Amino acid sequence: MEPKKEPQPPGESLSERDKRILKAYGKLPHLGPLGHQKRVYFDSGDFALSAAHREADDGAIQTGTVHPVRERIPHPHVPVPHETNKSPSAEIAKSPLSKDWTEYMPPVE
Repeated sequence: MEPKKEPQPPGESLSERDKRILKAYGKLPHLGPLGHQKRVYFDSGDFALSAAHREADDGAIQTGTVHPVRERIPHPHVPVPHETNKSPSAEIAKSPLSKDWTEYMPPVE
């Protein structure tokens, strides 16, 4: 039989994040076995087709055994062009949505 471990005093040997959580909520979260696993992503459509032994419109889908991880998923970025195709006269007309909307309000009597 193992002796009981004495509970650590709050704030001792805790990270700054854990100290903030303890101060805000009064206890630390219990993550369990699922909270310690890495996040994985997979295409459920590909999985469903392969599980049903059917082919997609593009032919047989080659599914792998390894799920992609967040670091390897591409995140394409298109820079915003410096020039615009908006004509200079586009902002001349006033609209009720412009910043000075008070001129469109009826006078108060």
